[in-house]
Amino acid sequence: MSDDTAKFIRAEIAGLRPYRSPHYEWRVKLDLNESPFDVPSEVKREIWERVEKLQWQRYHDEFERPLIERLGAYEHHDPDGVLIGNGSNELIFHSLLAVVRHGDTVVIPAPTFSLYRQNVTVLGATAETVMLREGDFSLDTDALLKKAGELDARAIVLCSPNNPTANLLANDDVERVCRQFDGLVVVDEAYAQFADNTAFGLLASCPNLVILRTFSKAFGLAGLRFGYLLANPALARQIGKVQLPHHVGFFTQLAATALLENASVMERRVASLVAEREKLIERLAGIEGVSPLPSQSNFILIESTAIEAPLLFERLLEQGVLIRNVSNYPGLSRYLRITVGNAGENDELIGALVEVLG
Repeated sequence: MSDDTAKFIRAEIAGLRPYRSPHYEWRVKLDLNESPFDVPSEVKREIWERVEKLQWQRYHDEFERPLIERLGAYEHHDPDGVLIGNGSNELIFHSLLAVVRHGDTVVIPAPTFSLYRQNVTVLGATAETVMLREGDFSLDTDALLKKAGELDARAIVLCSPNNPTANLLANDDVERVCRQFDGLVVVDEAYAQFADNTAFGLLASCPNLVILRTFSKAFGLAGLRFGYLLANPALARQIGKVQLPHHVGFFTQLAATALLENASVMERRVASLVAEREKLIERLAGIEGVSPLPSQSNFILIESTAIEAPLLFERLLEQGVLIRNVSNYPGLSRYLRITVGNAGENDELIGALVEVLG
């Protein structure tokens, strides 16, 4: 940073590294937990027919409330407790922005999605971590609440199913956190559709709880960035005050509406991916040198037991198979993350692993 710039950029921003997904050449892409299924061509045509007729120089805020009401009906939740955003990542930031002040503390488990810490730092606050239990990566609720109390934390951020460990946090633990902590509790459920359970049922009795969902995974809309927030209407109203006007473009809103109208397609695809996930876990367990963990998501965490995890990542990449190297995460030095692909992609992965480890 130049001396001139250093005069006005906040120190915590100057010290940040931008969040970027690394770019590699690949033949099979299983690194970013994306859906292997594109939006169906007939739904794309339906979306295009709607947006083509509009005047693109207008803001078109008329689509927001109908979309929110449709999301409320889809989730069986009061639409006044629904907010929309450009992906759930934006809504994580909005939720924290509404409650976290400069100098405050936010408590998060580790390992988990690294963007949480970055958002807290951008707000001028401090992210304090509590390690998940070794082995099954379950939440150490006692340690989490103890640290939050000692530091007078303003918020706790949880991810369930957790990225990158793929395990579901127990609802009893989430409920206890909500009841015994006075601040905001954010539960990021980006992968909820692939899991056996969610924290949604806690919303009615936990007024400090925010649940985040996304269309980037199960709905296959990662490139258009759409997410939504579920909360008590009074809490959603306050968080909504920090959102900028016209923040979700009409193209994205109409695409999300069309996908909700065709939600049965997504549900069939999710069922297919869950079946593929279980087959893939079984096949991975049969390969000497890797050990898969149980998954409640559309990705699988594997332990590399034969060679160092970064080396296995590189050797797979040489075969054209791109997975995610998470060995730099706290407590994950031996681990890699694999997105569940379609049957053909999963076959390619298994073949590459056998070639590399054979």
